[in-house]
Amino acid sequence: MASRIALVNGKRRRRAWSRSKFPVPAADSVDAMASARPLLVCEVMTTTPTVLHATHSVGAARHLFDTEGYDHLPVIRGRKLVGILSARDVREFLAREPDGLDRRVGFAVSRPPVVVRRDAPVAEAVRLLTDEGIHCLPVIDQAGDLLGVLTIADLLSLLARVLDTLEGDAALRRSKG
Repeated sequence: MASRIALVNGKRRRRAWSRSKFPVPAADSVDAMASARPLLVCEVMTTTPTVLHATHSVGAARHLFDTEGYDHLPVIRGRKLVGILSARDVREFLAREPDGLDRRVGFAVSRPPVVVRRDAPVAEAVRLLTDEGIHCLPVIDQAGDLLGVLTIADLLSLLARVLDTLEGDAALRRSKG
């Protein structure tokens, strides 16, 4: 598992959590779409997202949003999901509390988060994202532990693979026909 530098209690520490900006779904994800079974969230989700801990400061979160280009990050306490913090949440929080950079992210986090289970069909997750008007779904287990996230980027990567497969199949049929 790749590591990344993250701010922990105001200090730079190497963390085992990382994030791929454009994760590529497993090859069998595309094959699953052609099969009778539904494609599952666990086959498409980002399994190692960058996270904020509930003890991180709003300033540390703002720094990550500004320097790393994140739009939203899961907030955890231990492995338990506390909520999702977005760049907009931070802006709105600091507009209300201009001196709030040292406050913990728990004061600015969106609660309760909309979540999905790893064994949910991707179609159900897409409907949740669309109906709720959000761009990130935390994926949790039955205990509420964060397993990963499903983002619009994950779904676009899947779509690109599906289109590549369809175009490849069409080109093969044309060459045979």
